[in-house]
Amino acid sequence: MRTPKYFFAFAARKHLRRKEDVKSSLQIERLNVILPPGKIKDGYGRDLNKGMKKWIKAFRLRTLPLTLACISVGISLAYFYSDIDLKISLLIFFTTLFLQILSNLANDYGDFVKQTDNNERLGEERTMQSGMISTREMKRAIVLFSFLSFATGFVLLWIRFDFRSLPFLIFLILGLGAIAAAIKYTIGKKPYGYQAMGDVFVFIFFGPVAVIGSFYLNTLTLDPWLLFPAAAMGFFSAAVLNVNNMRDINTDRKAGKVTIPVLWGLRKAKIYHYTLILLGFVMFGIFTETHYHKIFQWLFLFSIPVHVKILTFVATKDNSLYDPLLKKTAVAVLISALLFSIGIML
Repeated sequence: MRTPKYFFAFAARKHLRRKEDVKSSLQIERLNVILPPGKIKDGYGRDLNKGMKKWIKAFRLRTLPLTLACISVGISLAYFYSDIDLKISLLIFFTTLFLQILSNLANDYGDFVKQTDNNERLGEERTMQSGMISTREMKRAIVLFSFLSFATGFVLLWIRFDFRSLPFLIFLILGLGAIAAAIKYTIGKKPYGYQAMGDVFVFIFFGPVAVIGSFYLNTLTLDPWLLFPAAAMGFFSAAVLNVNNMRDINTDRKAGKVTIPVLWGLRKAKIYHYTLILLGFVMFGIFTETHYHKIFQWLFLFSIPVHVKILTFVATKDNSLYDPLLKKTAVAVLISALLFSIGIML
């Protein structure tokens, strides 16, 4: 009995696929990434490879309170000055949320490709570093969240403005800039996150852009005094990034990633961190003093003990123990922002 020709073609294709698999495995080994066999489990014995679990891990939920914090301040200020549009506010929230997730995914991809994420890295294991998510999957996720960020932002602008108006064009450019900034933080030949510019971009986009942008989209008005609460959120957000960078100072230095702690050293980075938190409260205080109506506006001061506890840890503990502080600092910033927001809305 003669063997059909297509059988040999099928066998050849299968052989080529095996060769490609071996080639990919060798490339992964060269990157010093260990892919554990079988299921990958977390500390609770749950399989992270199934369903959405690996993606939830990649989204880095502990950084997302920062999104809610910045938007809540902008929207509450709109209520304090005038009124808010619920539909507009929801679209603002989802657009910002998608941008934050996009930034986290791009950071995971960029640090993996540049070998910054390796076995020496402190903190939570990244999804690409551990092999939970492949390069192709992450690229698709980055494209998806770029599209979601653009789509929700475009719908927001389409509802709020005449598409032929100057504000529509300005916010469209800002939106595209935010998407580019989220991606270029660690991706590309010269990512700004590797040039000690991450703090500047975080301050701008989580401060003035997020707070004043949210305010204007609700009220269609501006006030120069808004720069103070906007700056407060910019300083607080930069502090969250600084905790992350202080933790990773040693691995970043080896990988050639220049951050503020790498540039200035750990001791000065700690002083810088204290200064960011202090300036955040000073900015909130200046706005409150100049727009004082009732005692509730000082509610944000009740969050000071939370920050003091974190700052004490930063001052007295080794930076290798800073990983839990990333979530704690983000939550502390959220508490400060919510108390400030509640205070001006009461």
